[in-house]
Amino acid sequence: MKKIIFLTGTRADFGHLKSLIDICEKSDLYEVFIFATWQHKKIKLEKFHYINTIDEIKKYGYKNVFEDKNKYDINETMDIILSEIIQSFSNKVKKIKPDLIIIFSDRVEQLAGAIVGFLNNILTVQIEAGDISGTIDESIRHAITKLCHAHFVSNQIAKQRVIQMGENENNIFRIGTPGLDVIYKKNLPDLESVKKRYGIFFKNYSILSFHPVVTEQNQIVKQANVLIDVILKSKLNYIIIYPNRDHGFQLILEAYKRVQYYQKMKFYSHLKFMDYLILLKNADFIIGNSSSGIIEAPCFAVPTINIGTRQNNRSSNSNIINCNINKKDILSAIKTVSNCEIEKTNEFGEGKSAELFLKILNSEKFWKIKKQKQFNQIKISNGKN
Repeated sequence: MKKIIFLTGTRADFGHLKSLIDICEKSDLYEVFIFATWQHKKIKLEKFHYINTIDEIKKYGYKNVFEDKNKYDINETMDIILSEIIQSFSNKVKKIKPDLIIIFSDRVEQLAGAIVGFLNNILTVQIEAGDISGTIDESIRHAITKLCHAHFVSNQIAKQRVIQMGENENNIFRIGTPGLDVIYKKNLPDLESVKKRYGIFFKNYSILSFHPVVTEQNQIVKQANVLIDVILKSKLNYIIIYPNRDHGFQLILEAYKRVQYYQKMKFYSHLKFMDYLILLKNADFIIGNSSSGIIEAPCFAVPTINIGTRQNNRSSNSNIINCNINKKDILSAIKTVSNCEIEKTNEFGEGKSAELFLKILNSEKFWKIKKQKQFNQIKISNGKN
């Protein structure tokens, strides 16, 4: 059996990787390992409590789940966190000796995984290569792409971007976004049971998910307070998801204190992925800067108010309203989405990512991918600029 290790650093990326983990776990060809690090770990910050989501992973019954034992300082900068994850993941990889490392998307812990795999001559692949956003996450995503040996992309545009970066087209595989697999299998829990589980008694509600942009540290306080001002003025009900723990998240939580006990707001550090999806499916709209508003919401015909720069240029979907972080624009967007009907749309796959992924892994050609990379030159015009 070939050994495969999945690296997960957040509640969100685990939800996207789960269908791939499940299908590999069920196969008799692979022994699956899960290494959970950084933002999965429990922290308590004054009145805000992030649970240990590694425990949630273990409840699924996977055979080999390993917890990163590092005690990360939440005030530490990303470069130091990167170095700490490299060391801990490297130690685990040397013990397991995997044949394949699978990493997801564009975060610093995934960059650590790519560095470990590349420098230890282990076949390493990236899920959702080639997407863009416009923030530091985009730079990290493309850096990971240049380190990985193979790339799984969500659509043709993403594939073209990876080719443009000098990657071998034969090592780029279009499988869609794995997080959509759950949506299209139509086995989500019923809404009322989810509401009861989380103590949600709103008949109608919207979802707020706002994360720090690490290159905009000096603006985070203002941004978060503008957002709070807007949702108060809207007089609507909101399910509010804690921000991920990137640098500056404490500033957003500080702003949330203003409405922490407001009856129209319900706060959650974590929702199980399938529970979150059913809540999203039945929301009036999603507001913030989460990729969920770009990828999952359109599949449910739920409008998105995407604010700020975090998801810049990621989608041209007409059901997504992009706006600057100012009260007038956001209130106008809320009014617009409250009075419009939209259709289900999808740019990121058909919910068959896991099956396509396994088919590729089961091919002899995949395991013959060369670990010595070379830049694949595309034709460049000789015309004058």
